[in-house]
Parts: sequence; C-alpha cells; structure tokens
Amino acid sequence: MHRMLSANTTKIALIAAGCSAVTLSLAHVSQYWNIPQFNFLSSSPALDDRKVLGQYYHLLPSENSFNPARVKLMIDLEWRRSVVLVQPSTIFNLNSRDLVVEMAHEGLERPEMILLPDDNDFDSVIDRIKELDVRVLFGLVYEEKARKLVCSCYKRGIAASTSFVWMLPGWYDDKLWWNYQGNGTAHDCMDSEMRDALNGHFSFDYAQLSPDPNFINRTLLTNKTVLEVAAEFQNRNNMSKTLNVTETFKGYSAYGYDAMLSIGLLLDMAIKNYTKIGNRDRIDEFSYEYDDVMTLFNNILMSEDFKFKGLTGDVQFYNLLRSEERQSADGFIVIRYVQAPELGGDDDDLVAQNEDDNPVAVYDSANGKMKWEQPNIPWTTPDGLRPVDERTKELIYSNKSVFIAIAILSSFGITFAVILLTFNVIYRRHWVIRKSIRRLNDIVLYAALASYISIILFGFDGQFFPFNQTSIICCFLRTIFLVLAFTICFGSLLTKTCAEVLERFVKRPFNSLIIIVGVFTYGFLLLVDTLMLILWTAIDSWEKKQSILKDDGKAIYIREKCSTGVLWAYAFVFYKLIVLVVCAVATFVRIRIVGKKAAVGSPYIDLLMSFTAFVLFFMVFAFTFTSDAGEQYGLVSGGLLLLITTILCLWFVPKVRTVLTGKIEGKKEEENSVVGNLTEIERLELKELRSRNTEQKDLLGKLLLELPQSPTGPLGETVRSAMGCVP
Repeated sequence: MHRMLSANTTKIALIAAGCSAVTLSLAHVSQYWNIPQFNFLSSSPALDDRKVLGQYYHLLPSENSFNPARVKLMIDLEWRRSVVLVQPSTIFNLNSRDLVVEMAHEGLERPEMILLPDDNDFDSVIDRIKELDVRVLFGLVYEEKARKLVCSCYKRGIAASTSFVWMLPGWYDDKLWWNYQGNGTAHDCMDSEMRDALNGHFSFDYAQLSPDPNFINRTLLTNKTVLEVAAEFQNRNNMSKTLNVTETFKGYSAYGYDAMLSIGLLLDMAIKNYTKIGNRDRIDEFSYEYDDVMTLFNNILMSEDFKFKGLTGDVQFYNLLRSEERQSADGFIVIRYVQAPELGGDDDDLVAQNEDDNPVAVYDSANGKMKWEQPNIPWTTPDGLRPVDERTKELIYSNKSVFIAIAILSSFGITFAVILLTFNVIYRRHWVIRKSIRRLNDIVLYAALASYISIILFGFDGQFFPFNQTSIICCFLRTIFLVLAFTICFGSLLTKTCAEVLERFVKRPFNSLIIIVGVFTYGFLLLVDTLMLILWTAIDSWEKKQSILKDDGKAIYIREKCSTGVLWAYAFVFYKLIVLVVCAVATFVRIRIVGKKAAVGSPYIDLLMSFTAFVLFFMVFAFTFTSDAGEQYGLVSGGLLLLITTILCLWFVPKVRTVLTGKIEGKKEEENSVVGNLTEIERLELKELRSRNTEQKDLLGKLLLELPQSPTGPLGETVRSAMGCVP
C-alpha cells in the first residue's frame, strides 16, 4: 500500500479490503495519509471504533447488526435459552459479547459462551451442550471450523433432525460450504449426513438489495433505474439477460456499486465546497502531509446532506455517529431457514436452494422491526412442529391405581401373615407345630411381614411427598427390610435342613442342634448383610436420582427415585442367589441322607420353595429393566408378592391342614399324636423301653415252653397278660 500511495498519482480515497483483519490494519495506517477509506466487504465490530478509525467508512453493516435480528427471531419464536459457540478471533469475540448484552437487554436468559478448541476436538463442547440441555445453538465460526463442528455434533446426536436448531452466518463464500473437502478441511461425515445435520438451520446475511417491492423502478443517484443498472451490469460482465435483478447482483457487488457512488458524490460535493487553501487552487493538488482536505471530506460525509439512493437502499453516513465511540451502518438483515434438497439432487439444486431469495424474515436495522415473509416455517423436525429451546421435564410416577392395588394385596398378605402367626401361637403345643419348630415358624412370618411392608414402601415416590432427606431414609429402610426378610426366611429353611442332616451324625438332641445351627446360620448371613450394607452406604451414599425414561425432542420424561451404586444391588442379587442355591443343595442332601418322610415338613416341599424362589427371583429381576415406571413397580411388586405368598403357603398350609383335619397320609392320628407330643429325649426313652419289653417277652416265651402245660389261675393270667403287653 505504501508503494501504491507513494506513486506519481496522488490518491484521494481508498477502497479496501476483503478481510476484516486486513481492513483493520489498513484503517490504522491509511489515516496517516489523510485520505478516507471505504469498505463494502468487512464487518468486524473492531472497525466500529470511531476514536481510533475516524477516517474509516463502511457501507456493509457491522457483524453486530446481526445480533438484534438474532434476538428478535428468538423472541418471536418464543425461545429464551441458547448457547453461543465461539471460534477464537477478534470478529467473533466482539460479536459474541455484544450478543450476550443484546439478549440481556431484551430479557432473555444469559447464554453460556463456549470457546471452540483449535485442535477441533469438540467432545468436551458437545458434553457441555448436552449437560446444559440447550437446543438453540449459535455458531460464530468460519466455514472451515463450522464444517467440522457440525459434523462432530451430528455424530453425537446433535442435529436439526433431532430438534436442535443451528444459527449460522449466511455470508460464507462457498454456498456448498458444508460439503467442501479441500485444503485439509475435510470432515468425517458423508454428504447425506451433513445434509441431515443442517436440513433446517437459520442463516443470517445482509440484504444485497433493498427489500422494497418497488425498488427495481427507483431512480438511483446516476439517474438510472435499478433495472437499467442491472442491464448494464449484465452487458459488462457477459451475463445472461434472462437473469433477474437479484440473480444479477450476487455477493456484495451492490455494496461495491454504492461504495463507488459514495466516492463520486463525495468528490462532487467537495469540489463545490472547496475553497482555495494556500497555493492550491484544485482539490486534487493536496498532499498527504496536510489534513485540510480530509477535514472537508469528514464534514461532508458526516453531514445530513450526504445522502443518496443506492442499490442497497438509502446510503447515508450521518447515522454512523450514534455515539462518540461507536459507528454502525443500518441495513436489512435477511434470515433464511435453509433446507437441503432431496437426497440425490445435484449441486445445482443445492446452490439454488441456498440462494433462494424468499427468506422467512427480513429485519430492518433502522427501526428494529421484523417482517415475516413466511410466518408458517416448514419445520424439518421429526414432528414437523417448531422446536423448543429447552425440553420440558415431566416427572413420571408409578401409576396410582397400580399402587393402590399393590397396597391392598400387600395388606391382605399382612393379614394372612398375622393370621398364621396367631394360629402358630394358639396351637403352639400341638405336635405338628412343635415338630415344625414353632420359633422358626414365627421368624418366617416376621420376615413375611417385613417384606409386605417394604413392597408398600417401594410404591411411595414424588407423587405422595417431595424427595428430601426423610424420603432417602425411607428408601434405605425399605431396602433393609427386603434384604433382611429374605435372609431370615431362607435362613430358617437352611437352619432346619442342616439340623435334620446333622441329627443323623451327631448324638445331640434335635432342639439343641436347631439352636446351634441357627446361631451359626443366622450369624453368618446377617454378618454378610450388615457388612455389605455398611460398605454400600459408606461408598455409594443414597441420593435422589433422575433417570430419563423417554425423550421426544420437546420433553424429557423423568422418573425421580432414590438410588445408589447399581453394582451393590447386583452384588446383593448374586449373594441371595447363592443362598438359594445352597438351600436347594442342602435340601437335596437331606432327602438323600434322611430320606422321605410322610410327616409334615417333607423335604420335597422345602425343595419346591427354593426352586419357586429361584424362578420368581429371576422374574422380578428381569422386570426391573422395563422403562415404564408404572409397569416396573407393578411387575416387580407383583412378583415379590407372589414370591412371598407362595413361600408362606408352601411352609404353612400343610401344617394348618394337618392341625385342623388331624389326617396324615399312611398314619393314624392317635399314634402320631402320641409320638408327636414326645420330646427327643422321650422318644429315646420310648425306644429303650420297647427294647426292654421285647427282651421280657422272649424270656416269658421260654418259660412257657418249659412248663408241662399252660398255667391256669392267677399265674396263667399273669403270663398271658405279660405276653400280650404292648406299651
């Protein structure tokens, strides 16, 4: 530039440049030559500083002029939440800050600004977007990074097709910017994936021509109509004469045309207002060292008289001086809802689609009004409806009718257990109850009561009371109830089975064996339960957790529940399954060693209990994988009810039947009543007595054989009585 300005011909104005960074550098330098600089391509907000760049004039509105249009679009579409993704650069840093201020001024929620990494690893960015649960995404990025950003987001489920909304610049040079693969800017998405990701995003661009419908017939500063200028433009550029005005002035050629008219009008007004300064009679005789001509230029450009009709509308720099420090040209902002053509279309179709001059809305920066050209936007969301900026959260609770039904059934179960407990107390001296070990029966019934209560507690959720510390304690207690109930119930079964097996090998009374085996069995099982619960609570404390059951893009359906580490739950499940297997094995060993008894408490019933619990346990565990809260609670609670009630029936119904009817298959009630009422010591004494009676009967038989004849009288009666004596 120094060589150009220092050439033989003195320059009185400068039009530059195409890149904001270059334009800013030139604007800092050109003022030392005391000439004005015009620009129609750069839009960085850094170019708005009038204190530093007092001789810089741009016809293209600042990048910040998009922000009022962006905010107005959000307000009209009832969006309040968004996130701003910023590529680190001067233009986007300043633009994002202004956008945040604009949103706050209009009462929108302050968006979070996320700086994009230089290495294009967007995983942390995408994680943050999902964490914020924001659906409106502003991308303040150049097209190279925009390609990779959109592709990475698409791979993680963030796309227009999944009800996300992209807000992107519309001034990218390449209209096929999302598919461009050159210069090392390739992305990992296929063409169809990129179209799917961006099929339905908003783009913001400057209006190339005035949106006034009578604009084409207006007379410009050159005394030519817009149609005449378009025809001349087509002739000079060898363009087809079938093109309309919009197709003729592509890119920013209309702003370039107005920049040339601005310089022409400036010179015309300067010549008319120029007075002789020193020895310089002509305005073009000035030198760079003097600022008198530049002062004249500034006064003319910033006056109300400097105004003309151009291709982009009414051009005037007077309104640049909005404050002492900032300048911004007013203009029209075109908002397009870009939709990709049908897959399989050629590139020409895609270009035509993106250069469609039927925008959904046009924002007038001068008066801050939005004109909707297409009020009914053809949304590309899955349901065809307007996306939401934030998915509503709907809490899903267990079905109240299901809970009431489960609570009623559990109440019946509690009543059933209480009746059996009462029966066990009333008939505690009956031989059937004594033989089945009444205290073990009581323990099983207490376990059943705890299980029924825990089932009811599992139905309490947020619909009955809010989640707080009390509800967390309730969740912990109902888990303890269920865990301990299982341990107590099957601990009783294991205790009785092991005691019956040990009775064959250990010469100890059965009642004492029950106590010894029970202490070791319950002690071990409860110790393991206690240690696991303590570790569970210490390592993974109980807390409120929200799990997403369904996400339709507009709402997420959440189930609130108190939860903790799932591995601990699996550990308990595995541990209880081992207990079931041990019970089944112990029962099978009992059958092989002790043998089948026809009396109450057949080992086959115990084996059936273990098998039933094993099957139903797996059913309950499988039901937990259903996503519906009502179905999950109904199926799991119903399975537990069936499990507990089945165990009670298998354990107690044969006993109740025997007590009430007095019938046992293959035995008389009287004999069983006599034998059943005896303790283990009494049974041993009876066995010894029968042995002695047998010896006495053999001795009497020998005496009778030695007698010559059968005795008569008192002696004969005594002998016969002894021979027929059966204790």
